[in-house]
Amino acid sequence: MMFDMDRLPSIPLYPQGIDWEDERDNMRLSLRAAMALVSDDDSMLWEAWLPKPLRPLSGQRDWDRLAEMCRTAKGLIARFPLLLEFVSLDTGNVWLDTNWECCWEEYPWEETAMEYLKKEWRQAQRIFDQLNPLLEAMDKHPRYWLKRLVMLWNRAIKVPTNGVTK
Repeated sequence: MMFDMDRLPSIPLYPQGIDWEDERDNMRLSLRAAMALVSDDDSMLWEAWLPKPLRPLSGQRDWDRLAEMCRTAKGLIARFPLLLEFVSLDTGNVWLDTNWECCWEEYPWEETAMEYLKKEWRQAQRIFDQLNPLLEAMDKHPRYWLKRLVMLWNRAIKVPTNGVTK
């Protein structure tokens, strides 16, 4: 088969997820806060928005407990685990879990690959449909939402960094 100079050798993907190399100061607050939680950094963000007793605690999380607490809290807070998966590039979706720094699978110009990517694209849109109301609420009322999320985050500690188990 001859190489077609008018077409790329594989279907190009344009990552739709979080790029951890972007300047965080320019990101929307909701995404920056979620990134700060999963990476256990960005103390300047917490200093600006929450008093010291309400800031995130370091330590290993019980992810199942966090998900259950969010689910039982109901409302938009139930979507918080999905936000953490999104910023962690761990949604299970090819469009959302790739970024420009990592390698990703190449998809040939074949019908099965195109159908797969279409299915993944639709799923990514459903994920954004679930996340957008939470992101908008967090950006509109940051102190309220950051306080609620950090309280749940801190209650889900399995092993604090000082070695004491709750």
